[in-house]
Amino acid sequence: MKKPLLVLFVFSAIVLAGFVLSAASSPDYTLHEWGTFTSVSGADGALLPGLEREEEALPGFVKSHDGMWPGSHGGLMNGLAMKGYSRPLHNVTIKMETPVIYFYTTNSFVANVHVGFNGGSISQWFPERAGGETPPPYTVNLTNGRYVGGEIDFAKPFSGSIEWNIQVQPPAANDSMAVFKPHETLTWTYPRQTDSATVRTQLGEAEKFLFYRGVGNFPLPVKFTFLDGDTLQITNNSDSTIPTLLLFNHPTYLDQASFTLLDPLKPGESRVVKISNQATTNWQHDVYAAMRTALVQAALFPKEADAMLQTWWRSYFERQGLRVFWIVPENFTRSVLPLTVEPTPHQQVRVLVGRSELLTPRFELALQSQFTNDVENPWRGDRFFSAYEARVNTLNAAK
Repeated sequence: MKKPLLVLFVFSAIVLAGFVLSAASSPDYTLHEWGTFTSVSGADGALLPGLEREEEALPGFVKSHDGMWPGSHGGLMNGLAMKGYSRPLHNVTIKMETPVIYFYTTNSFVANVHVGFNGGSISQWFPERAGGETPPPYTVNLTNGRYVGGEIDFAKPFSGSIEWNIQVQPPAANDSMAVFKPHETLTWTYPRQTDSATVRTQLGEAEKFLFYRGVGNFPLPVKFTFLDGDTLQITNNSDSTIPTLLLFNHPTYLDQASFTLLDPLKPGESRVVKISNQATTNWQHDVYAAMRTALVQAALFPKEADAMLQTWWRSYFERQGLRVFWIVPENFTRSVLPLTVEPTPHQQVRVLVGRSELLTPRFELALQSQFTNDVENPWRGDRFFSAYEARVNTLNAAK
């Protein structure tokens, strides 16, 4: 009788959150992650608030905090999804967009994943989480249907988090059937085009990655300041080298743009760059190749680099504006998004891209004029309308 009891004890010991561990207790696996920190800078380098609008609406099956729903069934303002339309959000200067976590393994195993967010809220995620932050209470007044409470001011300290208990399964022939969900979008399916394992929760939800997104307020390690109308100063305020910076200028909605790939920026270094307005056609393949090379050099797998670029191509490169893309130093990523995984991966790579939208002095003057007539304001439906409005208010107050 002792032998069956011993077998039962061992079997019970390898069960976690409803999953049975079918591989070694210390599986050999690799973890990779990519994502974006988006910000908008005034000509003086100040980060602008008002970034709670979504640029790419998420499918309705994505989970969220109350009042911070995915765009497909969340609030709308001027046709754009609002992460905090029902739940009032203030002083959002950073959008953390589409971090996805991949696992690569030849064995099945169970894992606990915990991500912190120092300075922000992890507002949306998939699959369902096992734990994490609890935002302020948020209710509906049944008398008038209005939302009550739930306000978050990110100018005050805020620390978010998320936790998953998952089973990781090696790639299989039927993965596409297992992860398919109705109402998927291209920006959801592009990240799947890798050789990653499938992750499952106890509820049966399955995907090729862990997804999360959020909003926050924290200083960035690099600052962009205009010295005059077409002279930009870039300063690395961190103690780590920024390995890649790509200056991208798309001055009109026409199919013309220019870009400059800059050398690495050392800790404490400032560099002055002239903005080129000599847009060229047929630039798409060149900028794709440059960014793909930079992402692979940062240690993403080629298919991951393709997935990231194709997911964000429209927002990155098809929208009017001047912006800089830069590889976030990994120690900065660790400080803002501390990641703990049990069991520990044998190799871990995290590549976050900073996407800094820049307002030139000329553009700011135009904004001041355009915002004098709110009815005819051409930026009313723009993704950065609230940031532009905040900048105009600051400039007008300084007169």
